[in-house]
Amino acid sequence: MGATDEILELYVQAVKNTPEDTPAVALLAKACLQLEKSEQALKLAEYAAQNNPRNTEILKLLARALEASDRAEDAADIYQRVVSLNPADEEGYLKIASLYQKEGRSKDALHSLNTLLQKNPESSAALFQKALCYISLKDTASVKGAYATLNSLGHKDLGSKVAELYPAVAEEEQPAEELVAAAPAPDRSESPREAIARYKQELKNSPYNAEIYSKMGYALRELKHHKEASQAFALALKFNPNDFNAAYERGVSCVVLGDTETAARLAAQLKQAGQTEFASKLESSLGAPVEEPGVAV
Repeated sequence: MGATDEILELYVQAVKNTPEDTPAVALLAKACLQLEKSEQALKLAEYAAQNNPRNTEILKLLARALEASDRAEDAADIYQRVVSLNPADEEGYLKIASLYQKEGRSKDALHSLNTLLQKNPESSAALFQKALCYISLKDTASVKGAYATLNSLGHKDLGSKVAELYPAVAEEEQPAEELVAAAPAPDRSESPREAIARYKQELKNSPYNAEIYSKMGYALRELKHHKEASQAFALALKFNPNDFNAAYERGVSCVVLGDTETAARLAAQLKQAGQTEFASKLESSLGAPVEEPGVAV
């Protein structure tokens, strides 16, 4: 028996003497995992989880033991329990997506990643993993959207990895940051935060004013609040369906957020409405012309 096995045996004896000591059981399970003793690790992790079913760290340990035992689907189910107990657990969503992707369930993986991105739109790990899903689906336009978003948020190292895996993304295109930079500068002297506060006051008196919502969208974008900017442009469009500028600007925000599906839909709607310049700019960021049944913008 080697020194490592002797240390492990001491842990085993300690746990036998105090089986109700859940932290000790969990620690032993972790040690077994590190020693690639997956069968013992799984039994111990299951025991620890039974004694403490709402402890997310113990549940994640159980999920890792299940994964080590080639039970990916069961591991994903445990991670689902983790995120239901703690919706802010980023690791849980990423692991669910990774496990689904290994099983060839890229669309299910995307669902998990989109849920995470709704909570944290700038999660570089989620955006990168999303690009990998699109690569497996051979969805070139969406890969390019994720690639552009990673670069626009400053994660050029991850963007480079995407380009290595899928060279088509490096074809000449107008990246998301250029679209944002090309947006017209707001005609105002106050700071973005001061402007947003003023716009909110104005909306109390004029709650259906599309122009105010559009101006708020620009101010929010200056603060890099891209999700809120997209929502503001969407409201501008709701109250003025012919505001093609708001439709375009919402599309730009969607590209930055990696929501290429909505951006493609808006580009198609702009094209249908005869707004070819706006449509072309959005298409350039997505990497390819989009064709969808027309719906009034």
